[in-house]
Amino acid sequence: MQRKMETLLQRVTDLQVDVFHQHNKHKEQQVFKLKHRAAHLGTQLALRQITGKI
Repeated sequence: MQRKMETLLQRVTDLQVDVFHQHNKHKEQQVFKLKHRAAHLGTQLALRQITGKI
């Protein structure tokens, strides 16, 4: 789960750099979706840590 999160955040960073250089609308949407997924994963991870189910 932690690894998945790190990979996802790396992809977000890479895509953001691309978007910055190209002003690409499609990639902006991808960044938004990935950030949403990262937030969801982060929430799941936090909940698992709180409940002790890791």
